[in-house]
Amino acid sequence: MKILMIRPAALGDTLMLLPSLVQLKGRNEVTLAGREPGLYFLSHHVKKTVDYERGGWHLLHTGGPAPDFIGSAPAVDLAIAFLNDQDGAIRRNLKALLPSAAVRVFPGFPRKDEDIHVAFYLAKCLEACGCPLDPQKAFEEAIQRPLLGGDASPEAPKEIVFHPGSGGVAKNHPTDFWITLLQTFRYRTPSNALPSVILLGPAEEAYRSFYRQRLMDDQTEIVFSPEKNALMPLLRSAAMYIGHDSGITHLAAMLGTPTIALFKNSNVRQWRPLGPRVEVIGEGEGSLSLIEEVWRVAQALLGNNPGA
Repeated sequence: MKILMIRPAALGDTLMLLPSLVQLKGRNEVTLAGREPGLYFLSHHVKKTVDYERGGWHLLHTGGPAPDFIGSAPAVDLAIAFLNDQDGAIRRNLKALLPSAAVRVFPGFPRKDEDIHVAFYLAKCLEACGCPLDPQKAFEEAIQRPLLGGDASPEAPKEIVFHPGSGGVAKNHPTDFWITLLQTFRYRTPSNALPSVILLGPAEEAYRSFYRQRLMDDQTEIVFSPEKNALMPLLRSAAMYIGHDSGITHLAAMLGTPTIALFKNSNVRQWRPLGPRVEVIGEGEGSLSLIEEVWRVAQALLGNNPGA
């Protein structure tokens, strides 16, 4: 079956499709229309990726000429869009552009009061469209093994990666919390402690100078917005990753990196990172008790990570 999936979303939201794509791979020809950087990390699990930001895809919302891809692509059997379509315009436009295809449109996320993980929700939607997958099996597999996993090089340096940001300010603990957390790890470990990396994304650009000034030592590296092909090796070789509910946290978990996810106000049941070595700590504002909890959990994770 030739399937067109449309999910223009942020990194973490896009990665939630991966459990389903792993099950569908090899049995179906999937084209995924979405946004970078998520497309990059899912590209090996689909037949083709298409950038939703280019080629006229916005016309699905208003009507008009077909997006470039649809205008030149061979017919598909099924088109599935995960988009807000309250007035039905997207479904009507897709049906007009793909008259021989079955067209289904779903909200991008489960309702906030719906007690279901986003990845499982997406798999259930695909199953409802006739896609040959088992949502429960796909979800359980994503928890049991790293879907984006790959062994790190034995010579690769091991470090603890701290990612003190996310795309949502309300999800973030304050910068002073992260400074104290990092210093706690430094002072409680011997002189040959694992080096630390502060990973900052575009949303944290304003804090680059802050961290540079507060962490003026040769044991802490600040990495700002690495290229996609450099981000995966950094996370994969890390002894541990600590971050908020963010796309990078979901990526680290799916790579199999020991991951501590700090959930300040996100719904854990809907957004828990998927991977075999993930611990979620849900607590409000950054506090000394939270730092102690992170330290305790980190010791347990590092103790179970022979490469550290």
